[in-house]
Amino acid sequence: LEQFFLKTSTLQEVDLSKNQIGSRGAMATFHAFRDNPNAAVKMINFAHNEIWDPDDGSFFAKNGTLQLLNLEGNFIHDEGIEAIAKGLIANSRRTKLSELYLGWNGIGDEGCIQLARMLETNTSLLKIGLGENDITSIGARALLCSLASNQTLREITGLYHNQIDRKFVVASIKRLLYSHVATITSELDAQQKVQSMMEESLSAMDTLAEPLGSTLPTPDEVSESSLDWADKLYAPGEDAKAPILEISAPGVPLGKFDKSMEHEENCTCEVCVKNRNEAAAAKEAEKDGNGADSGVPAAAPVSKSKSSRFAEMPPPKVKVDRLMVFQSAPLTYFDKEKSLHHPFPLHDFDHETLVIQNALEGAIKLDVEVEMEVEPAVVDSFKAFMESGASRVLHFTGFGHPTQVLAFENGDGYLDTSVTVDTLKELVQSAKTPLQLVVVNSFHSGRIGKAFLDAG
Repeated sequence: LEQFFLKTSTLQEVDLSKNQIGSRGAMATFHAFRDNPNAAVKMINFAHNEIWDPDDGSFFAKNGTLQLLNLEGNFIHDEGIEAIAKGLIANSRRTKLSELYLGWNGIGDEGCIQLARMLETNTSLLKIGLGENDITSIGARALLCSLASNQTLREITGLYHNQIDRKFVVASIKRLLYSHVATITSELDAQQKVQSMMEESLSAMDTLAEPLGSTLPTPDEVSESSLDWADKLYAPGEDAKAPILEISAPGVPLGKFDKSMEHEENCTCEVCVKNRNEAAAAKEAEKDGNGADSGVPAAAPVSKSKSSRFAEMPPPKVKVDRLMVFQSAPLTYFDKEKSLHHPFPLHDFDHETLVIQNALEGAIKLDVEVEMEVEPAVVDSFKAFMESGASRVLHFTGFGHPTQVLAFENGDGYLDTSVTVDTLKELVQSAKTPLQLVVVNSFHSGRIGKAFLDAG
């Protein structure tokens, strides 16, 4: 097909999905269209093949006709994504690519960060599919930051089917994708939430843009280089091995007892004879009792000597305390004057939590055990903590606010500034257990600390 792709001026759609095309075939295809000055291709579908490196970036750096590219279900990973992203960055003014599907490719945070950098300058992409990859909250936050510069992207699908532990990151991305709307009405807000719930409840297969079906070709010989992995992974057939549930030696299902293996009542084997003799001896000893019938005094119960060489040491007296950590990570705030959403810079909460945990582990040397509880800094959780009196020590990490006291998050990724100085004072003074230590890791921390002191 390469020679045909080099010369055609009329072909607009290429569908080579569900084959066994590798990197060599994919790269030959992309380079043929790259070197064809009259190429008019608008859609290329390479879904469910065996592609690791689809292109070195030169096709994407030069092409100005392709509108849809589907690379779902391959082995592209971060390196291949980096090449695609760099090509699109170099061609940001000319590319017309509007739909890019990259699900089921093993893309991690590094690949997602490369996509985010590309999105900062891209003005053509409207939809990206990223379902069933290995993206965590780190990659998702990079996408979120890129949306501050990108005003054209409208949809990112499959984010719920990754390893993003903070779901409100996904919710914030969804909201930012609506930033082109002048006013987000209550109806639109409700529609967004329903759409997010539906997407989160989708099965992994439903995140695919290209339906897989059961018509995949099965190779005669499966090898490492010619593996119909999509058929094996998505739709296991009759040849798929069932889980081993039985033991092979006597042919008895695991966890079940074969009655044919049970011994007869008068079995003369060595084990059975020994068991019967021991049972008879125990019965005779029981008849004798404490020696009341035979006149023999009962043996005194054996007690442990106080001067035992291996006397048990008493358990250490451990004092238990608790540290309450609130981490505030609002991802966006809404500028009412300009009607725009703006992202916050990112906090490395994982590193901070690890540092605190390592410090608390050293307290056991002083016979003190300090439990640590980490919660998102939502106003309702903060109020519940103050009312419960669960701890005398509070650690707050987040972003200060120049006019408010603490910058909380509202659970959906937005900034919540409802806690004023007066509100904080009421909460502190009504606390079940008075706070004795407050650690603030935040911008405007001096102002926040003074507010806690003034509150008592």
